Amino acid sequence: MILGNIILFALATVGMSHIIVDGKIFMPVKKWLNKWLPSSIYQLFDCYQCSGTWCGFVCGSIILSNNFLVIFLCGMAGSFLAVVAASFLNFMEAQTLINIGDDDER
Repeated sequence: MILGNIILFALATVGMSHIIVDGKIFMPVKKWLNKWLPSSIYQLFDCYQCSGTWCGFVCGSIILSNNFLVIFLCGMAGSFLAVVAASFLNFMEAQTLINIGDDDER
């Protein structure tokens, strides 16, 4: 059961952070927040590391534990997971857009 909760935490944190940063469904909310929040706070919604941290806090408290230390560590893990997932998705997209062959193929 704990492994299932950890997998759910990882997927939920990555998914939530990607919806906040890049999702079209969250875009009207981001436009509204951009009008009312200072730019230093609004950056939380444009940064995978920042949103991953807060999403990790939320998902960790809902899925894993109410222990403060566990929630804090979930935030740190969420930050890492969101950045790694975004980098991986960018890499995969770049591989589909540009295919540079090896030198041996020329």
